[in-house]
Amino acid sequence: MANTKTKEVKKENIDIEEIKKELKDYVTVEVKNSFNEELEKSNRRLIREKNKKIIAKNIVIVILLVIIGFLLFLLYDAKYFNKYFNGEEVNNKEVEKDNNENKEEKDEPKEPTLEEKIEEYSYLLDNIYMDSSSDYFNDYVNGKLTDEIKYYFVLNSISDEDINTDEEYSVISEDTFKKYYNVLFDDEFNPKSFKYNDNEIKYVAIMKSYISSIPIDKIKTNVDRMITDIKVEDDVITITTLEHYKEEETDKLFDLVYKFNDKKLESFNRK
Repeated sequence: MANTKTKEVKKENIDIEEIKKELKDYVTVEVKNSFNEELEKSNRRLIREKNKKIIAKNIVIVILLVIIGFLLFLLYDAKYFNKYFNGEEVNNKEVEKDNNENKEEKDEPKEPTLEEKIEEYSYLLDNIYMDSSSDYFNDYVNGKLTDEIKYYFVLNSISDEDINTDEEYSVISEDTFKKYYNVLFDDEFNPKSFKYNDNEIKYVAIMKSYISSIPIDKIKTNVDRMITDIKVEDDVITITTLEHYKEEETDKLFDLVYKFNDKKLESFNRK
């Protein structure tokens, strides 16, 4: 009987230990599960909070970018940035100005050089000269354009073929003389006698001719002429010269200014 009770007590003790063990395992599992659940919940809360902060931060950044963009637009609309790009604008204006100037230079005729003007207009002075031995020389170099000086220049220009020369005299018809006169001068021709150096050139009305006292010998002028300036304005051509008259005893220098209107001699003056 006693042995039977002892076995039963042992049996009961074994069962209690197993129960404790099972209970301990159960509590451990439950605690672990509860801990994991709480940890997972905590992680989810943290993630949600973090996502909320990121979203809020992104929203703030977007709002700031929109505000900055709007402010930049207002500044641009107010042309605030022009001063920073002024250099480029100035360069663009300068380039445009240069292009316009180049276009104007191409459109406007180029001003000819003095050499080009001399080549074009120097012929106007081919017959405008006088020997320093002439009775009219002082009037000439002092700018007095008398009729006698005009006739002197006309005779310079008449070709030898238009002068009828004999052993004792020469004859030039009035028509011939007038034709050459009208090439050089624009005023009315009034025939009269004059002197060509030492030769008396008389106008004979009944013959309508000029007759010389001796055969006409065209002078070889003793002047060296240098053109120093030519101005052209419309039909008026002004030629400035430096003239050197060579003589045996002394040399003479004169600055003379000749004015041609429509290529005809209008006046000349001593500078």
